[in-house]
Amino acid sequence: MRRTAPVVRKQSRPSTSTARSTRSGSTSKQTSTPPSASPQRKLRAISAKPATGRFKIGNQRRRIQIVVAFVLVMLIVVTTKVIGLQTAGGDAMRAEATNQWTRTRTVVADRGTIFDRDGEELAVSIPAATISINPKLVDNEDATLNMLATMLNLSVEEQQRLYDEMVRKEKGFVYVRRQIDADLGDQIAALKLSGVNVDAEPTRLLPGGETGRSVIGRTDIDGIGIAGLELQYNDILSGQDGNVTRQVAPGGRSIAGSENGSEGAVPGDDLILTIDRSIQFTCEQALLERVENTSSKAGTCIVMDAQSGELYAMASVKRNNESNEVRITSGNYAAVDAYEPGSVAKVITIAAGLETGVVGPNTVFNVPWRAQYGDDLLRDSHEHPDEDMTVRQ
Repeated sequence: MRRTAPVVRKQSRPSTSTARSTRSGSTSKQTSTPPSASPQRKLRAISAKPATGRFKIGNQRRRIQIVVAFVLVMLIVVTTKVIGLQTAGGDAMRAEATNQWTRTRTVVADRGTIFDRDGEELAVSIPAATISINPKLVDNEDATLNMLATMLNLSVEEQQRLYDEMVRKEKGFVYVRRQIDADLGDQIAALKLSGVNVDAEPTRLLPGGETGRSVIGRTDIDGIGIAGLELQYNDILSGQDGNVTRQVAPGGRSIAGSENGSEGAVPGDDLILTIDRSIQFTCEQALLERVENTSSKAGTCIVMDAQSGELYAMASVKRNNESNEVRITSGNYAAVDAYEPGSVAKVITIAAGLETGVVGPNTVFNVPWRAQYGDDLLRDSHEHPDEDMTVRQ
């Protein structure tokens, strides 16, 4: 049989294989000769290489197809999302973005002025500033706190409270100091501290100091009347607050010229009293001196026109239990306090006694200058020995 040279070279080294079989306890060895290069074995060796090549190329194409399909799917998903945001969700997204970068502030209305009968101001609202922070927008906590503490003279407790709020960053609004001097507020605003807000907020002032406080009363920090005429006529004196909407920068500061909506504040109405500030002042000073000299707990005084009923002055003073100082009080004791009726009630008591026959005009009573009733010791205006007095007297 004829053999080709390539096959002869590959099979030039003989190989043997040993097969053992056991038959009736005997062992035989059989040596095989080198196999001939049959056409079938040769065909298998030649066709192996092309088969392997076709498998690798097909695998790469399939991978490319999978990647392309994935990219196409992602493009479809992203495109669909963008179209949805621009159409169905566009308005909602724009509204949310607007809310994040705009802020509406309340414009506090000026409270009405209280005048005396001659047009002198007794109570008036003046410009002031309120300082607050947004802890979420404060960039440098230490620098911001040091600057505010220096300019506002904050106590150690106030500084610690603000620092804790800045670090936690849980709240979006925290008061620092309310109703400070307007010029000082302008100085703080000029620093442009991140997260620090300066808002206009009027405060109440009595131009005459404490004069007339008993009648005028007072307001709370929010400008709402809580005593005296400020409380009684609060609806008249109070105005209607307005608002203004502006865009804010990332640091929380309003952007100049970004106002896109506002409603002006309407000031409250003024109030003119029958009180005369000069008479009120004189009355209060005389009352303070008298209560101090008599070691009394409190005192009231009313000056009025008996013909018209107009009040020219109504003063109330009270001694402080802790400091023992006598001060003008915002409580109008002359109008609201209950007190012993005094001698004016004697007529009612005697009339009832005469009408029922319990006493007569000549009935005699022993009258001491003081008497103990429970825990209270009642005294006459001046000390005197016990006296026998008739009802007529």
